[in-house]
Amino acid sequence: MKWREEVFGANPPWAPTLLLVDDDKVQAWTGRIMSLHMVRAVGVPSTMRMLRVLSQLSRADDQAPAVEASHGQISRKHFLGQFAAGSAVVGGLLLFGRLPAIAAPAPAPEELWVKENLTRLPQNYSQLVDFDVAHRKAIYGALPSHVRSELWLEQFERYEREHPGLTPEQRKVLEFAREIASQKSTFADLESLDDDLPVSLARDLEHLRVSAIAAFGKADGRALFASLGPTDESAARAAACGCSCKSDWCDSRCVCCANCSQCHCNCSNLCGTMFLSRCEGTCG
Repeated sequence: MKWREEVFGANPPWAPTLLLVDDDKVQAWTGRIMSLHMVRAVGVPSTMRMLRVLSQLSRADDQAPAVEASHGQISRKHFLGQFAAGSAVVGGLLLFGRLPAIAAPAPAPEELWVKENLTRLPQNYSQLVDFDVAHRKAIYGALPSHVRSELWLEQFERYEREHPGLTPEQRKVLEFAREIASQKSTFADLESLDDDLPVSLARDLEHLRVSAIAAFGKADGRALFASLGPTDESAARAAACGCSCKSDWCDSRCVCCANCSQCHCNCSNLCGTMFLSRCEGTCG
């Protein structure tokens, strides 16, 4: 339970969960995405055997007297029944040699929160960074382009003020970032990313990424140009894709999906330099 809460928060989903624990790093998956990771970890035959046993347990529940779940819980039958989606995923792989399309994921809690608070979202940097990373991104995606521009400019200004010993090369990179962020058109449409970015903007963003890594290093560059405010554990939400192949800030590399409808994580927007690329993979 402790590991599940570490990934999903205080109220983790009551569903079959696959956990990967590596020293102090914990990852977790549920539903169809869990089945994809099981296949990668133990192979199709072992995954199918596990799902078959759990399916048999579920059928046994169908024949047993019904027991009503207590308030705030789900029944054992419902719990086991959630493996059906995983069986369909693996079955599609066996039958067709590819993974079946996965339906769009349900809205995350932070997305629902934003929808309920559209008229009173934070409008400045100080207010925004009071939220965790997951809420920050959801809020950012709902803000108008001029506010998004102001947020990045404020972050760059604060960084320069707090680091008076910047090198000439670092100051040059920051100035170039300001030029990009000061143009309101840069953030005009967050629903049309990557392929629809103007060629000149895409070129400038890649130049900024490469220059920033050279001048600041990948960790500091990522914190300054590919994240708003300090990071926290909510940034590593297990089901969500967290990196972009076209604007890759991973320490190693972004393991990307060829097709987001058949992906090991939930694709979304707001990754890469200034959140202007698609999230389409996980750092490997």
